[in-house]
Amino acid sequence: MAKNNQNALTCKMGETVVVLKLLELGYQAFNLNSEFSNYMDADVMCINPETDKHVMIQVKTSSQKSPNFPVGFSSTRDGEIIGKKLDERITCPWVFVHILEDNGEKRYRYYVLTREEVINLIEDSNRWYWKEGGTHSNATKDVQGVGLTIGWITGINIGKNGGKQYPRNIKIAEPENAWDKITELLK
Repeated sequence: MAKNNQNALTCKMGETVVVLKLLELGYQAFNLNSEFSNYMDADVMCINPETDKHVMIQVKTSSQKSPNFPVGFSSTRDGEIIGKKLDERITCPWVFVHILEDNGEKRYRYYVLTREEVINLIEDSNRWYWKEGGTHSNATKDVQGVGLTIGWITGINIGKNGGKQYPRNIKIAEPENAWDKITELLK
């Protein structure tokens, strides 16, 4: 299968399992991308049928062994995010879905971050990466895409770059299966 088709399938799987998980939790949920091609700044809408409150959710998915999730922003070599400000473009919680495969069977791990946690993590990790993070021998362009590694999201085994380990200077509440970061918004 072509790489672009595989990436699209991986993204669709992530969005689908997030919708399924929210349905299992008793909420109404649907994939916005089923209605609108690549809906802007969100992938899933979740509704509490008891309160009629809703929340949009951005989903990022990877099936790599050690994912580095592209977040849709670019940065200069001095750590400046280019284009719209993060707090204007990031409007909702994000769910990072890590698809693992064991003996042909897929397992899904979910890491939920609040809107504020996503903004702070992108700012902090990108600043560290360019200013303190070691060598950037693979950075061949003046503008690079911004990504979040699984270790930076979880705070576990956060990895080294050029011999230096990202210190994650910000507080992130335990992200794995932290669905309450979404459901609290629906009360």
